[in-house]
Amino acid sequence: MSPVALPAHSLRSHRLVWSCAAVLLGLLLLLESVAPASALPPIEPLRRCQALLGGFAKDPVDLASQTQIGRRDEPAAVRFDWTRKEPAGAAPRGWIICWFLPRTETQGQWQINQLDSDEYGRLTRYDIQQLNKFLRQEFRGLQRHAKNAAADPVVVALLHLAQQVINALSLGALYGLIAIGFTLAFAASGVFNLAYGTIFTIGAFQAYLAYLVGDHWFGAGWFAVVPAILLLALAGGAAASWASDRVAFRPIGPVAASARGRQSALVAATGLLIAMQEGLRLVQGAKTRWLPYRDGNTWTLVYAPGFQLVLSRGHLVVLLATVVLVFLLSRILTRTRFGLSLRAVSDDPRGAALMGVSVPQAIGFAFLLGGGLAGIAGGFAFLHYGAVNFHIGLLTGFKALAAAILGGIGSVPGALLGGLVIALVEAAAAALGLSAWKDVLVFLLLVGVLALRPDGLLGRSRQASPEFKPV
Repeated sequence: MSPVALPAHSLRSHRLVWSCAAVLLGLLLLLESVAPASALPPIEPLRRCQALLGGFAKDPVDLASQTQIGRRDEPAAVRFDWTRKEPAGAAPRGWIICWFLPRTETQGQWQINQLDSDEYGRLTRYDIQQLNKFLRQEFRGLQRHAKNAAADPVVVALLHLAQQVINALSLGALYGLIAIGFTLAFAASGVFNLAYGTIFTIGAFQAYLAYLVGDHWFGAGWFAVVPAILLLALAGGAAASWASDRVAFRPIGPVAASARGRQSALVAATGLLIAMQEGLRLVQGAKTRWLPYRDGNTWTLVYAPGFQLVLSRGHLVVLLATVVLVFLLSRILTRTRFGLSLRAVSDDPRGAALMGVSVPQAIGFAFLLGGGLAGIAGGFAFLHYGAVNFHIGLLTGFKALAAAILGGIGSVPGALLGGLVIALVEAAAAALGLSAWKDVLVFLLLVGVLALRPDGLLGRSRQASPEFKPV
């Protein structure tokens, strides 16, 4: 049979239909390409915020989400609402709002800066990190069938106490390093360099800048350059401290020689603190810089139903590095010419000068050592806690000064002990739900100890040399 030929008008109608379909398809593709990016919200911020829902609702009902996402240089927000199955005195509808940093500040990543909730109020970035840690531990516990196991309250309490001790050891090490800086500078010159808190901040910013360079060149492998980051923080702190001695304190002359010298040094230290603090604010800005979160930075030491004792990479690095730094410092002070000169100037500046010791050089060396310790402590703090801003070291510096006085000014072991005691007080306050009162408790402890032991826990009362008796 021969094929049936279609009429010409039928062929034209089929071509018209296919042409119309092609035009419609092209229009749809064009509309899709020019549609605003906000028409369909990105999935990543929704996923990150929803991952925190487990801390507020186990089985949310009628879960609904809203997004507020603008330009890359603007903060973004994600809100979740749900219905509680068993309100138990709370509102029947629950909600959380996750606030994200501008992506221009986080190398394009979605990072939650804070979280608001109807049940617990506002959570800071630190609170969110702890919540993430808790949810990961809970998930691992479910994987190990911990849900069906009975938790022993005594074991849970002991593990919680051990966790607070680990947290306090790393925090106390940071306070202790800065307190040693205060001790060295005061022993050599009689000056309390109040700017050590700001030097701590300078070290943290140095570490942040080094991290940016490492992240640019090595990407996810930036962690390999951590030693270089810490060395840069140490060098920045040492240089800032040495410069503060040259600019502010050395022109005053022997501080302990008269009451006027001590007053002038205190005024100079206060002015230096304010100038450096405001200089950092103007140069770096008031916003907080964040270190992107890295999963896998914690190890579970002890597992029990209801609680896991964990050790983070930051805990380990801070503790081991502090032990190494204190050992090196002891060798420098006891085995090197600079260390022996520093100890001689601390005991008797006039006698050391008569023996040929350069007193200004020894004092400058003390400031150099103290500033290096404060700077590397700032680097540790940035890598461990993941945040830095211009005022991060203000209260930290005063707490470190309190640690130096509490342990006994002039005693390096006392400075470390004072830092540990203050950190333990803060950890205990947090464990008891008194985080808002921790600073009050710390300085009340300082006042109480000094009332009973004016020379501190490990301090010794020393007679001033005849040439430098207080006026």
